[in-house]
Parts: sequence; structure tokens; C-alpha cells
Amino acid sequence: EKATIRVNGGSAETNSSVKVYLTYNTAAAADLDLGKTKYPVTLTWEKGEVGEKVVEIPVKADKTIEDDEFLTLQLADAQGMELGEARVCTVTIKDPGYAELAAKVVAGTATAAEMKAWTKLQAAKAPYIRGLADPANAGKVSGGGLCAAGKKVTLKASANKGFVFVGWQDSPIAIDGERLQPNAVAYTATTPSLVIDRTAKPAKSSATSTTLTNVTDSATFYACFITSAEDKAAITFGLNGVALAGAAAETPAPAWSNYCGVAVSWPVTSGGLSATTVKAAGLPAGLKLVQDKATKAYSVAGVPTAASKVDKKTGLTVPSKVKFTVTTGGKSTETFSIDLTIMPLPDWSVGTFDGQVGSRVPRDLESEEPVGTVSLAIAANGKISGKILESGKTWALSATSFSAVEGQLSDVDNLAFRAMVIGKAGKEVSTNEIVVVAKNGVGVLTGNFELQTSNFELASYQNLWKRADTKAAQPVFKKNVEYVLENGVKLTFKKDGVVAFAGKIGGASVSGTSKKGFDGWCATFAVELTLDEQSAVTAVAIGGE
Repeated sequence: EKATIRVNGGSAETNSSVKVYLTYNTAAAADLDLGKTKYPVTLTWEKGEVGEKVVEIPVKADKTIEDDEFLTLQLADAQGMELGEARVCTVTIKDPGYAELAAKVVAGTATAAEMKAWTKLQAAKAPYIRGLADPANAGKVSGGGLCAAGKKVTLKASANKGFVFVGWQDSPIAIDGERLQPNAVAYTATTPSLVIDRTAKPAKSSATSTTLTNVTDSATFYACFITSAEDKAAITFGLNGVALAGAAAETPAPAWSNYCGVAVSWPVTSGGLSATTVKAAGLPAGLKLVQDKATKAYSVAGVPTAASKVDKKTGLTVPSKVKFTVTTGGKSTETFSIDLTIMPLPDWSVGTFDGQVGSRVPRDLESEEPVGTVSLAIAANGKISGKILESGKTWALSATSFSAVEGQLSDVDNLAFRAMVIGKAGKEVSTNEIVVVAKNGVGVLTGNFELQTSNFELASYQNLWKRADTKAAQPVFKKNVEYVLENGVKLTFKKDGVVAFAGKIGGASVSGTSKKGFDGWCATFAVELTLDEQSAVTAVAIGGE
């Protein structure tokens, strides 16, 4: 007896060939009479020859009565033509003695010896788990066999040179260009080891092994492979929602910008036909590549601690050359490059901010009596510290960095820096947002604190007396300038914006000094100065806005 398999192929344009691979399943080599034939065998067609080739599988006869046995033939490594969808053929070897014995058992004419043989045959019946490589020339699958209740079977896949294992499926992998689409295939498992476990206490899945416990019938699992070239070509990478081109694309590195002292959380996406890992090199100080333990997703996170350096000769900012390397499960790699510039915080967002605290109703601070003062210091690295004095209570304020920046980097007048600031007063703690914006080149800071016992707004302005780049432009107090209020209290304006006061209110003597200068030199205090041609202050008036 022999099994005959016909393979259609050939090409009108070129010589063509295909290899036929044989996998023993429940059948064994002793069941066949292959002689000197060794698999895989190669079928060839001359140029212009189109038609079928025949593969014959001789079967040996033996005296042992057996149930159906089967083996598998697969087509792979086609040259000069494409493989069709019918690439797998199962050959079933039927023993006529089994059918005769079954008929005797049903008719009740079987002898005691025949009944014993039949009982043994039936006891051996169990779901058969088969593992096949797809394509057949790409790798090897070991394991498989009968999996009765209480047993388990393990399939293991290994790739041949030039191929990469990508996952297990219950049907052959999609062919042609479809399998080059990342994530186009929903694999049963992506680990090299696949365990079919029907024991009472099944094993657990791991990073290298996947356990299935719901397989009760015979099943075939295909270990799917792709070429290393396909694996590399399918790698994709994106940063913060923008897809980047790899080195092979020979495109300029995209430019990215961020401010020193502003927190970063840029999602990183990578894809391929096999699992991918990502590494980063050259990130500025304060930033790092992190991976979420639960989702395994990557991101660039942290707070830049220093602005990019400036070339002394050219005056141009020197960006960081950052490289991301994506590596697949098949050890294919691709590198993606970006130029990352860390901008310094604008002058108007750094320094000392002094101002007022007002109750939340009414919300307009200018139309109400302030209930306290606020003083904040913002460092060049975005760190914020200071305090609020409100209704006899002192709040210590702090933030490690700005949490966000809004607006265009090229339009600083429309930028807004936001920070979540922690305020503490005794055991009370409140986390609230403050915003720093530019108004006529001066930093304006606003925010609010909402507590169970008090809600208040704060507004403060950059103290230009303490801003290095504006000191030279400030009015000059060459001598003390005095102003007397209607109640007789005398204000004395001194250098660096310090204001002293002295007089009597209700018969009581009062005096003091503002060590930090009066709040909001350019915007909040309604102070009018008279200057001479040398910008020297000659008179002060209270009123104005």
C-alpha cells in the first residue's frame, strides 16, 4: 500500500522548486518503507513546465492491530513560485484489521483474546497534541503526543538560522505580505514552550512557557516563524505619539524640546512581529527610560535638571543626541535617533514672587481687602519654595518642579508654567495648582488653595529688584524719597525697593520696613514715580491704577 500526494506547481518564466517535509505523528518510521529516500525531498519544475508532481509514501504491513495512525507533509521554501494556502497535508494510515475487530466486538463474536486486544486499544485512545513548524523549513518542534486526562504534553519550538520564532497558532500563519504587519496575528501564545496540561494541578505560565488547560480534544499547534529580515523590517518606534524613522530610512533625526525644571512623561511605543525591548542612550540629566511593571509599557520620564549647553563660538544651543535601540525577540535591532534640546526657564518665570492672598469671595483680589501675603521663590531647575501668611496661619509651600508647560516654545509671551504645590500648615496639608505667565515681560503667579476651613486665592508678581537682567533698567533712588499719606504716616522709599514707614495711627506710634521691597513693582502697587533724564527718582505718588 502507498499514499499518493499530488503537488501542483511550476512557472512559465523560470525554473521553480519546492521542498516537502515529513513529520511523524502517531505513525513511526517503522510504518513506512522509504528506502533511501530522505526528507525533505525537493520537487522541481523546468521553466515553462506547469503541472503536478507526485509524492508517494509506501506503507509497511504488520501483524499488529492498530487504530488509525497519521503523519504530516508540509510544503516550504518555494523558489520561482509562491506557495498557495494548501501547504499542509495529513496522511492517515488505516489498519483494516481494526475495522474487522470492531465489527466482531459489536456483533458479539470476538474471542477472549480479541476482546483483550480491543480493550487495550480503547484504553490507549486520548486526545493527540501535534506540533508543526510553519513554515516547515524555518524551525523545529519537539514534543507532542497523546494527552489523556491527568497528563500533560509539552511542545517546544526552536528557530533555524535566519528565522525567528514569533508565536503559536492553531492554523498556519498568514502568508504573503499579511504576516509583515505588526500585531496582525493574534497568537495563542508567544513563548517558545507550550504546555497542554490536563492534570489536577496544572503548571503556571511563565516568561518562557505558556500553559493551556482547556484543550480536551486532539489539536494541532503551529509554531510560526518569520525570517530575520522580516523581523527587522517590521520594527516600529514612536515617542510621545510621533512615529520615528529608523537608521535605515536615512532621515534627519527629529528635533525635540523641553524646559529645564518641567516634568516629562513621554510614552514610548515599539512594535514588531516578535516581542520588543527598548533601551535609551544619551538622555539629558534627570530623564530616564522607565518600564511599567504591570503593562510593560515604556516611557521617558523625569525632570531635566540642566539646560542644554551653548557653543561659545557659534552661540548655538547644542542638543543631546539621544538614541533608542529596539530589540526583538529574534535579536533583530533597529536604532532611532532624536536631537533633544533642554531650554532654560524664561527669566520671567524664575526668581522671587511677592504678593497678596485674598478670600475666594469676591474672586477679584483688586476689589477686596487682602487677608494675607505670599512669597515664593522659583529656582532655575523648577524647584518652588516659599510661604503664605494667611489669617494668622503660616503655610510652607514646596514643589520639586513644574508639572506642565502650555503654549508654543517660540512665543514666550503665551507660555504658561503650571505646578502642583504642596502647602503645609501644622497638620493640615493641601495640594493645589499655581500658574506662572508673562505679562509685559514680568512673571505673574496666580493660584488658589481649597481647604475644609478656608478657601483663598493668591496673586504675586515677580520682584524685579531681584531679577538680574532687569536691575539695570530699574529707576534709581539716588537718595531717599518721601511720601506722606493722608493719615500722616510717612513712607520712605529707599534703594532696592525697600519701603520704610513711620507715624501715628489712632494716637499710637507705628513704624516698620519692607525688607523685600514693595510687592509687584510693575503691576500691583499703585505707585507713580517721577524720573529725571538719568532715570533718577525725584518724587513718589500713591494712587494711579
